Amino acid sequence: MQFALPLPRLLIVLFTACVLAVAPAEAASSSAKPKVSLNVVKPQEIAPGRTVTLVASATNATAYQWFNGAQAIEGATSSSYSAGSNGTYVCQVSGPGGIVRSKPVKVTVAYAPASISGYTLVANVTLTSVSHDTIEGKSTETNEDQATLRVSPDGKTITINDEDTYALTYRRTGNRVVLNARATFPRGEDAFDNENLTLTITLNGYNATDDLVTGTISVKSLTKGTYPYRDDKGRLKKGTFTETTTGSGVVAFDAPGVDL
Repeated sequence: MQFALPLPRLLIVLFTACVLAVAPAEAASSSAKPKVSLNVVKPQEIAPGRTVTLVASATNATAYQWFNGAQAIEGATSSSYSAGSNGTYVCQVSGPGGIVRSKPVKVTVAYAPASISGYTLVANVTLTSVSHDTIEGKSTETNEDQATLRVSPDGKTITINDEDTYALTYRRTGNRVVLNARATFPRGEDAFDNENLTLTITLNGYNATDDLVTGTISVKSLTKGTYPYRDDKGRLKKGTFTETTTGSGVVAFDAPGVDL
């Protein structure tokens, strides 16, 4: 004996069977563990006052929270965050399937630029010791001076007070900058000076109002030269001299295009 359901009841049975078959798959999908990745993976270096935008791409996530180290960043609950300070940043995402964190990205504020080309320095330096050593003897003096140091657009020379120009080399270690400069000044037919100037700058502050990086500077200058003179018998001879200058002070270090 065959038994047949009326057509409306048959459709209801088939529909219910489909729902029961699909529901477990949908439930499994909605409870899948979230996944998250950031748009940058390498350490980021930024200038003071600047930011780098970190963007999280996530699946199965309904909420975001950014961290700097172990500290949750207040209000940083969207999929992107602009980081402007030192730290190790991660994005934590959560959803029905759980909570996961992105790989960390290190951000470093580099007060010292990678290149010095086009920058301007303004240094207020107190020269604590100026020693002269000539055939007339040795002497030491103390005075104060202010110097404006300007770097050429190609970063190869530096000019002090718009007068003396030095060939320049630049070395950066973290936020410590060492400038080595060398100049030869003609002093007539038989005499010249060779000056070696070392400026060691530690940059550790930022003035947001003026967009200036600030720090301390130490100066060491060694000048050697010759000059003609006549001895007690009237004979023309060459004398040598050595001048050593040391000092320290404060420095402001601007971004290219900023007029100090």
